[in-house]
Amino acid sequence: MKYEENKKAKANVKRGPKQKDIIFKIGIQDNDFKIKVNKITEFLEKGHRVNVSVSLKGRQQYHSDIGVELVQRAIQAAAATYELHDAVISTQGKLISTVLTRK
Repeated sequence: MKYEENKKAKANVKRGPKQKDIIFKIGIQDNDFKIKVNKITEFLEKGHRVNVSVSLKGRQQYHSDIGVELVQRAIQAAAATYELHDAVISTQGKLISTVLTRK
C-alpha cells in the first residue's frame, strides 16, 4: 500500500526543463554544424536550456577569437527560429560557452 502511494507521488512530481550541452570543435564542417544547430532548436522547442560551448585544444587556445565567432554563429542560427534571451559568451580556459533559453 505504501509502495503504491509512493509510486503515485513520484509520478505526480512535475519535472522541469533540463540543461542540454552541445559542444563544438573549431574545425567543424558545415553539415555537422547544421546538424548541431538543428539539435539546439529541437531542445529549445522542448523548453530546455542549451549550453553551447566550443572546446579548444593545444594551439587552438591562441586563436580563441575563432571559437567566439563559432558560438556567435550558432546563436544567430538558433535565433533565426526562436526569440532568445541575451546570451553572454564566457571564456574559461579551454572552454568558450554560453547558455541559450527561449523567451
